[in-house]
Amino acid sequence: MINPLHMPKRVGPYKIDSFLEERKGCLIYLGTDEATGNPLTIKVLPSKSISRPEMVDKFLNEVHIISITSHPNIVKLYGEGVWEGGLYLATEYIAGIPLWEFIQGSPLPLKKAIQITLSIGKALGHLHGHGIVHADLNPDNILINEAEEVKLVDFGIAELTESSTFSADQRALQKRTPYLSPEQRSNPAAASYASDIYSLGVIGYELILGKPCQGQFNFPLLPQGVRSIISKALQPKPQDRYEDIVDFIQELSKYLSSSTLESEKKGGDKLGELYSHLNSVQRSMHPAVPPSWKDMEIGLATYEGLQVIGVYYDFFELPDGAYGIVLGESATKGVEGIVYTAMLRGMIKSLSKEIVDPKELIVRLNTLISADPLEAPFVLSYLTLMPRTNQLRFISCGYSGLWWISSEAKTVIKLNSDNIALGIDPETTFTELERPLLSHDKLLLCTFMPMPHKDGHEKFTEQDLQRVLTDNLHATPQQLVETILEETKHAYRKTAIEQSLSLICVERK
Repeated sequence: MINPLHMPKRVGPYKIDSFLEERKGCLIYLGTDEATGNPLTIKVLPSKSISRPEMVDKFLNEVHIISITSHPNIVKLYGEGVWEGGLYLATEYIAGIPLWEFIQGSPLPLKKAIQITLSIGKALGHLHGHGIVHADLNPDNILINEAEEVKLVDFGIAELTESSTFSADQRALQKRTPYLSPEQRSNPAAASYASDIYSLGVIGYELILGKPCQGQFNFPLLPQGVRSIISKALQPKPQDRYEDIVDFIQELSKYLSSSTLESEKKGGDKLGELYSHLNSVQRSMHPAVPPSWKDMEIGLATYEGLQVIGVYYDFFELPDGAYGIVLGESATKGVEGIVYTAMLRGMIKSLSKEIVDPKELIVRLNTLISADPLEAPFVLSYLTLMPRTNQLRFISCGYSGLWWISSEAKTVIKLNSDNIALGIDPETTFTELERPLLSHDKLLLCTFMPMPHKDGHEKFTEQDLQRVLTDNLHATPQQLVETILEETKHAYRKTAIEQSLSLICVERK
């Protein structure tokens, strides 16, 4: 990961918030269009690559391809140009995951698998209608956003049909066999509309079966009603496949709306539908992008691991120019925890309409939860920021504390209010901390818990977290949460228990 202090502060007219990844020789950043407040993905071809004509051609080709398309399933272009660090391309930021995580993750209902395949097909249809062959369609360059919408995001080697020049990158595609058509494996220059249809057929096959196929197809495993459709898309010879992507879309659409699909739903569809619904509930409990507050800069990062989690966080504008941030979850884990946390969200949303004072809201919330026969306690933190009076207030109920990075003392301090979790004792008295809030002070709220390892020793402790904070005092809030996330994810990979992590960092401007 790039050191936050070495990242550019701006690329062209855009503010840079954090580094996302390095991909095919390009650096990908999360940025902000300050004129609109919208988050953007900024793709940069570094200056060291400008001397390589094939890299520049590929980059400019992608800019051109995206600029001539306009489709809900294709990433949208916002800007491009030259800056002192090279070339840049600014597109809409998509808060989502690569399609391969969908394929390898929780089971998908048959209907959802067909719908995703169709969405990709419609995006391909738009490209083909503009004379564009994608030539590299695979689950790594297809994102699924929080509304489970499909977005094609990478067009580095897409080609207009009148062009016949193929770069070394395209020749290297021969190694990426699972999604390449047979003709592309032997000759990348043979990429055509039929090649894209083949790639889509592989993706559809994997979505329906719920696992990667590694280029091996066993068509009898597919439901009978869709078997002939996928099989035709995957014919070895281009002339035996669908002549046009429109024909593929029409046949798959007929199957989607037919009674045959209903009768062929897999036995695991009920589980898949449950997971799909839980994912929707889960996404509704935490915004993907923080609000734009004129007095504050906010960084946000979440890691969900492999488990079903029920974390809720939200942001409120309070009277007198104050702001509120709430972070909470049910002490019950798994599916029940998501349901209970959704109930918590509903209660907070309802109470916040009539109760402005955070401490009073916590007391009322505790009374309601304690009276509930479900006996499901909640852990929760509420941070209030008051820039007009230069103060902060903080209540933590059975949860991790607040990490305060003082801009004046250049130190990291953990603040605890040591209250019990909500729903345990209806008569408990809650303690609220008050501290000064100065310009450039940073505050970190998180669901952090020390992570046990199978050998009984913790692999990421509060001391480790404090070390990361101390080493990155001058990082922006988004850079800081991204850095912590990378450190903890590395520790998670070594633990016996998968845990979730949500991080919210705010800096007083």
